[in-house]
Amino acid sequence: MRTLSILLKTSWRGWVNSIRYASEERRKKFAEIIGFLVLVAALYLTGKAVFREASSQLADAYSPVMLQAINLFMASGVFILAKDAMEGSLKLFYEASDTSLLLSSPLLPPTVFGFKLIQLITSNLLSMVIWLFPPWIAFGQLFGLPWHFYVALIPICFCLLVIIISEISIVMMVIIRFFSSRRMIQCLKILGTTIGVSAGFLLSMSFIAMNQSDRIAQFILARLKAPASAWYPHLWAAKLMMSWLPGSNEQTLRWGVQLVGASVAVPALGVLLAS
Repeated sequence: MRTLSILLKTSWRGWVNSIRYASEERRKKFAEIIGFLVLVAALYLTGKAVFREASSQLADAYSPVMLQAINLFMASGVFILAKDAMEGSLKLFYEASDTSLLLSSPLLPPTVFGFKLIQLITSNLLSMVIWLFPPWIAFGQLFGLPWHFYVALIPICFCLLVIIISEISIVMMVIIRFFSSRRMIQCLKILGTTIGVSAGFLLSMSFIAMNQSDRIAQFILARLKAPASAWYPHLWAAKLMMSWLPGSNEQTLRWGVQLVGASVAVPALGVLLAS
């Protein structure tokens, strides 16, 4: 544990120094922030339009249309976070210059995996905020939910992020170990880039076309659907967030225990497999 703490402190100082002393890195981060703000605004306005359209069709917050809208936004966010996790795991676990050095050191493989996993999770915190927060903020404003709904959004989305990153890291570990090839790695990179560019383009277009937000919302509700299953962690998070609705009958303890339990069990499984 002490070794892991030292590695994390060193990584943090390296990141801070890259921002403090590298002017090119600062300019890159500034450009990224501008792009992220556009995405946040587009997601918020799209979520607001879709939830408003869903509530106008059926006033009940538990209507199938509203649940479909929530599931669609959550599934889309999870899909993008999984894409980021796939790209990040390739870079951090297998392409980073320090990976071979750490593995050749006296450090145990589970320690190296845990260190890299924490790096991957922290590097995706901003993506979590961008892709998961805006629709829920629009949802909370539409139904006038209290302030602690927004506070609870942080740990709930963080648990979901940990589950997603850990699951993708385990899958990538299996792929690299048993099915690794240069062509497959290249295909995974191309797939991730294509998904990211397509998602950014579609959201940017929806932001530009906000004067037709009602039509966009109607199209989304009528044409787009996401698969739903009681085994999907993003639905556990959604059910837990919906427990703040007035008159909610959601099983708060059940969804909370499942979400927190999975956010502990899945990374632990990854560490166990890395040993």
